[in-house]
Amino acid sequence: MGILCGGGPAPGMNSVISAATIEARNSGWDVLGIMDGFQHLIEGRVEEARPLSITDVSRIHVQGGSVIRTSRANPTVRDEGAADPDWRLRACLESLRKLGIDALVTIGGDDTAFSASRLAEAARGDLRVAHVPKTIDNDLPLPRGVPTFGFETARSVGVELVNNLMTDAITTQRWYLVVAMGRSAGHLALGIGKSAGVTLTLIAEEFPRDKPVRLSRLVDVLETSMLKRIANGRPFGVAVLAEGIGLRLPQDELAQAMPEVERDEHGHVRLAELELDRLLAKQVKDRFRERGQSITVEGRNIGYELRCAPPIPFDIEYTPRPRLRRRRVPEAGADGRRARRHDHDPGRAHDSAALRVVQ
Repeated sequence: MGILCGGGPAPGMNSVISAATIEARNSGWDVLGIMDGFQHLIEGRVEEARPLSITDVSRIHVQGGSVIRTSRANPTVRDEGAADPDWRLRACLESLRKLGIDALVTIGGDDTAFSASRLAEAARGDLRVAHVPKTIDNDLPLPRGVPTFGFETARSVGVELVNNLMTDAITTQRWYLVVAMGRSAGHLALGIGKSAGVTLTLIAEEFPRDKPVRLSRLVDVLETSMLKRIANGRPFGVAVLAEGIGLRLPQDELAQAMPEVERDEHGHVRLAELELDRLLAKQVKDRFRERGQSITVEGRNIGYELRCAPPIPFDIEYTPRPRLRRRRVPEAGADGRRARRHDHDPGRAHDSAALRVVQ
């Protein structure tokens, strides 16, 4: 059995690797950790896979990051100019064949899930795949009250950072505009904002879905909030924004803000390059300057500080629960059934995307 991680890190990834390895080893399986996602499989570098034993993974559940690292390498990208446009996909399958892997556990987001499903489809039954959804954005349709793994840790660390910024804002009488991760959902920004008691939280869901969100509208909301605070003798504060708002900007404003927009290997705009926090901070300061007023506004992006943090106890305890068993991975891969995850009530079990088969 092989295990790989794709996409950005999330607290709890090592706990999933540990649980999967321990269950597989105890069930008589050999386990290989595939370094750097699909990258080396595409390149045919099978030497970048290493055996994982129970001893190797027994204490990694308390660590942040991923012991087998991760990457955004995409085996589904077609090379239309090549003799075989799908050579990346074929190369992955050949690498897995050389490694003797006939069962694969992937840990990642939507793009990794899609890549894994395409691999399983192309293998025509020779490869059984289970996917463990990973995102600190908490944007998967899990049962009510069940977060995605890593979300609670990211929120906890984010709250600590924002509380520090709020203390600095009070002490120095200034403003901070903080951008948190959340490409398609504002749960993380909202969770941090509510828990830290910030002045204002802005998420894309607050605006009509069928209309773009203009920069001027965002600046209006921030400026009026600041003016109200100043009028009440409190010329300081912290606003938290979800990064996904950047994707709602009109194309002309997005092109102006990012004239040489960068995209990752899955075609997504690199939102970290947008620097929405600094962009809005400058425009807010310009508004005040036009009225002859001076205000200190600082932009901060706290995305990368959250995703490799050591998991809090909630995520350490939560992630091993989608337990892999020998009878589940191969059988579920064959008929497309979902594995089942028990919640805190040992008498109940329900279908869950905490571990889903993508074949």
